Amino acid sequence: MQRSFQSRQSGPGSRFGGGRGGPRDRDGKSRDMGHPRLRTKKCRLCQHKTESVDYKNLAVLSRLCTSQAKMVSRKRSGMCAPHQRLVQKAIKQARIMALLPFVG
Repeated sequence: MQRSFQSRQSGPGSRFGGGRGGPRDRDGKSRDMGHPRLRTKKCRLCQHKTESVDYKNLAVLSRLCTSQAKMVSRKRSGMCAPHQRLVQKAIKQARIMALLPFVG
């Protein structure tokens, strides 16, 4: 005996897939899940038009390290790639000069 699967719908909004979109209301309108839209972080150094990062500026460098003395990622700090590289070199230089700890 063969079963027929023709009765299943495969259009948008069906529960068997095949359509686009996410959760929908009864009216067919897309539903906002209530998640706040996240703001993109701006690079602090770009805002202040900083062109170089000094290894002796511990106020800036210590803010970009965790409590375990790890460097904070670009995603968490909101830095752009060129400034993140400058900060990374400055942190390494400050560690070598014993201004910042290697391990927290």
